[in-house]
Amino acid sequence: MLISGTPTLCRGQDEESQLTSGAVIAFPAGRAGIHQIVDRSPHAARVLICATNQVPEAAEQPESATLAVSQLTCTHGRQ
Repeated sequence: MLISGTPTLCRGQDEESQLTSGAVIAFPAGRAGIHQIVDRSPHAARVLICATNQVPEAAEQPESATLAVSQLTCTHGRQ
């Protein structure tokens, strides 16, 4: 969810759109959900990001031909 600012949403290499305050967007897992949010404006953008964070999680970055795999767990407040 975009709290403030006007960042650009990039989907793949050819699709870009400017976001406005209050915009809510969602992305499916995998290549169908490829995205990047870039702030090209002179003002800061504030974005609230929510994710399922199921582990292990893999993030493909096709522009650099890399794959990041993580197995992070959160134990804060759990015993």
